[in-house]
Amino acid sequence: MKKDEKRGPRNEVNGEFLLYPQLNNKEDIDMSWDLFILNIPSDITTMDDVPKNHEFEPLGLRTTLSEKIISILPETNFDDPTWGAYSTSTYQLEFSMGDDEICSGIMIHLRGDDQGLKCIDSLLNRLELRGVDMQTGQFFDLHIAHTSFKQFEVFKDRFKKTLE
Repeated sequence: MKKDEKRGPRNEVNGEFLLYPQLNNKEDIDMSWDLFILNIPSDITTMDDVPKNHEFEPLGLRTTLSEKIISILPETNFDDPTWGAYSTSTYQLEFSMGDDEICSGIMIHLRGDDQGLKCIDSLLNRLELRGVDMQTGQFFDLHIAHTSFKQFEVFKDRFKKTLE
């Protein structure tokens, strides 16, 4: 495998840059269904209502937010204050909080099955926050999220097949 110092490794056969050079096989893929939590004003009912160049208010202190998440999901591990993880036997939620003490948003990565969507829904309700389904670009809605998750699973499986 040839490597371009600025852009990474190239395929030796056709010279194209490799999108995922670290993946040796489909088992190495650990893709997640993602949701971005923002401080979204209640008068904004769809993402289409968000004014161009709108700046959302911060969610609050990262430590306070992680404490709230732990109070709702006590098994959540925030050994790294910028990254938390909550695991069950069928799914895992990861919370990417960012490096800044004032947290502007939280990215939730769901790996595993769609039972994690119910947990996300409960978490959002208890935190009194809303999130954007990164697959649809719309506000999180549990019923729509199940469809979004299924579509994501189809995409993930199709992508894995390209590596076979």
